[in-house]
Amino acid sequence: MSDQSLSHMLATWQHARNLSVILLLENLNRAVQCRSVSVSSMIAAMQLSKDNLLSLRCDNKFMTIFDETVSLCTELDIDAPQMPRTPTTSTETFHRHNPCA
Repeated sequence: MSDQSLSHMLATWQHARNLSVILLLENLNRAVQCRSVSVSSMIAAMQLSKDNLLSLRCDNKFMTIFDETVSLCTELDIDAPQMPRTPTTSTETFHRHNPCA
């Protein structure tokens, strides 16, 4: 692997690390893989991660994450995701009308 492609991969990874969802999950991964962590600490880390992910369910936060993802896909020259499909279940409809619920 050339130094240029390695530099590009590292720059891309740094950009991806700025995506809040990836960062939350990366932190959880580190926490639960620590050799000295207790089960109760792992559970607390998982609950905190869950709470943080749930806080991202607002429409404006979704659009920020979606725009960052599209930007990263463009940079990597891969197909960008499409906007989510329209809601088909009552749960999805509820969240569409209550975006931060």
